[in-house]
Amino acid sequence: MKKLAGAPPLSYASSPLGVSVGQSFTGRCPRNQNMHGREDLSPNSTRKWSVRRRAILTKEVLATTIPGMVQLGLRGRDIAEQLGCKYSTLKVRCSQVGVSLKAAGSTRTRDYNMIRVDRRAITLLRDRAAASGKTASAVATELIEIIARDNIYDAVLDKN
Repeated sequence: MKKLAGAPPLSYASSPLGVSVGQSFTGRCPRNQNMHGREDLSPNSTRKWSVRRRAILTKEVLATTIPGMVQLGLRGRDIAEQLGCKYSTLKVRCSQVGVSLKAAGSTRTRDYNMIRVDRRAITLLRDRAAASGKTASAVATELIEIIARDNIYDAVLDKN
């Protein structure tokens, strides 16, 4: 038997795993090491975590902070960014505890109609929108609402 420098002498009373013969082996390697000799950081390890991650979405935050931020008008993505968590995690946790990320009274319905518009007209509309710093759909909506509100169909359609 070859002796390693600095290693205690092997005897028949102990095994390489540090468990005496006759003792039952629990399945864990000694000194918080895995079978490859590296430090074992698995949840089943006997080592206590020295640095534990701070919980972000605590009961208090979910119950008071988030509803307060929603009342201030912050969107879900903004809230997640300020709290330091992912938006998807925030949505799931809020859903689990029944906290709404929607502002009170913001019932956004998709009540709209689609119309066909000539490509040339769309291009001109987009150019006009870009010049005024608006979107094409915002300019189109504004035009239609003004025509309807002021009842100027005949003037716009060039009918006397």
